[in-house]
Amino acid sequence: MDINLNLALTLQALDIIGIIAFSFGGFIVAKRKKLDILGVYIVCITSSLAGGIIKDIILDKIPFVFISFYPMLVSLASSTILILIHKKIKNYETKKIFLFSDAIGLSVFSVIGSLQGIEYNLNIFGIVFLGMITAIGGGVVRDTLLQKTPLILKEGFYGTVALIVSLLIYILNIIDRLFYFEIIFVIFIGVVIRIIAIKKDFYLPKL
Repeated sequence: MDINLNLALTLQALDIIGIIAFSFGGFIVAKRKKLDILGVYIVCITSSLAGGIIKDIILDKIPFVFISFYPMLVSLASSTILILIHKKIKNYETKKIFLFSDAIGLSVFSVIGSLQGIEYNLNIFGIVFLGMITAIGGGVVRDTLLQKTPLILKEGFYGTVALIVSLLIYILNIIDRLFYFEIIFVIFIGVVIRIIAIKKDFYLPKL
């Protein structure tokens, strides 16, 4: 798949959206844990960037965040703005807001990871794995740092959403329909599935 300029710009925009969404989710978690300012920054940065770093290491690349300035700047700017204005925003710590922001980041990063797998001509397992690790890696590292059980191990349709989104991207590539609107629609599907799972309290069967 040759990514044209429009698609490349779209991916960059999606990356920024995902970083902001996961930074917001990380901020809420850090606030609940009553961390100091440094702890808040660490959690926000980990939430928003660790998944991409893991993905790049798997692909034997220098992590993009160490080459380009914008991912770190976006994460730091998002965190700083939240630190400065959070007291003026009502009910920002509600579970629904956290999960909604997490749903956006989850879907966006699943798409970005799976597209990179396609660029590297990986098979379906590699594409889906990259999509999932990009989407959930930051949350897993964050929760591990905070000594929490990662969401993927307990929240229904968390890892499942990343799996579905990555599979849809793979299918679109196979049928040669990997274009702007189709990618946006896949992200929309992922967000909707996650929100419905939250509202309806859907869970995968437990042992």
